[in-house]
Amino acid sequence: MLIHTLIAARSPLYGRGIAAALEHRAPFAVAAVISEADQVVARLRAGDVALAVLDVALGGAASLLQPIRYAHPELTVVTVGPRDWAHVALRNGASGFVVDDVEVDAFVEGVRSVVASSDFTLVGADPADDAAVLSAREHEVVSAAARGLTNKQIAAELLITEQTVKFHLGNAFRKLGVTNRAQAAVAALRLDAA
Repeated sequence: MLIHTLIAARSPLYGRGIAAALEHRAPFAVAAVISEADQVVARLRAGDVALAVLDVALGGAASLLQPIRYAHPELTVVTVGPRDWAHVALRNGASGFVVDDVEVDAFVEGVRSVVASSDFTLVGADPADDAAVLSAREHEVVSAAARGLTNKQIAAELLITEQTVKFHLGNAFRKLGVTNRAQAAVAALRLDAA
């Protein structure tokens, strides 16, 4: 099953590069490449897109995320840019973030992992840049997930938003080298025992 994709990028050249990377690897089919922020929302109204890849360097990209999420809550929105934009993407409702200096194969796999996940996913950050262990908040979120709580329940318990829960889970998964809640819980217990 093809995933029809809209790419919104800072320039037609950059957007075509993203399109080429995705089109040569299933299951992506690029429906449009746009380099003007004001065209994104209009193009999404056509309703034939399941994935939007949004370059944060596109003028007005940050202000686009919330209206897109409001109008199209079912749409997967992958943002691409420098790592320091990840929190902006999370706060504004992105499904995930891919650091823009990854290799092409890692980029495509990153987009696939965001599409496959129900949690906010951060892809491409060098694990060496992070602490070897989870932050206190990441540990709390993973522990709550290990108890079987949903993202909504974790958010209520920790007095944070569901998007923040997703962000912490995504970071914890990456730091622990795991892909799901059960693996994260086991890995976190191992770290605690060490």
